[in-house]
Amino acid sequence: MPADIDFLGEFLVRNFRNTATGCVRGLCREEFDSPGHREYQELIQMLSDEQKEILQKVVKYCVEGALNDTLYRLDAELNKKKARIQILIDSEPLATAGAPSTLHSRLWGPQGWLIRYQQVSGPSK
Repeated sequence: MPADIDFLGEFLVRNFRNTATGCVRGLCREEFDSPGHREYQELIQMLSDEQKEILQKVVKYCVEGALNDTLYRLDAELNKKKARIQILIDSEPLATAGAPSTLHSRLWGPQGWLIRYQQVSGPSK
């Protein structure tokens, strides 16, 4: 595996996980002005602050779980001898067909992608 595999993790966490959790946080805080966002902001404003906090935690849990499951399934595909998916980072293959790949394990833990690349923000409203 290329040394810069963290590029993939940073990309996924910042562009998928942080975007999704930032969106739900912004909806709870009524930060958006587009018609699509306003529709959900109006629905969310019926919730108590405690319910909004629960909503944010649930969305975060679901997004991180989906990201974990996607990486686990991607690992399985990359590990196949005749893998149909290849990922290159700096022109180097992320995994060699038939060789173990453990992308999903890199998501968690004190040095995992989620900890290192999560956006830092203040508490929810």
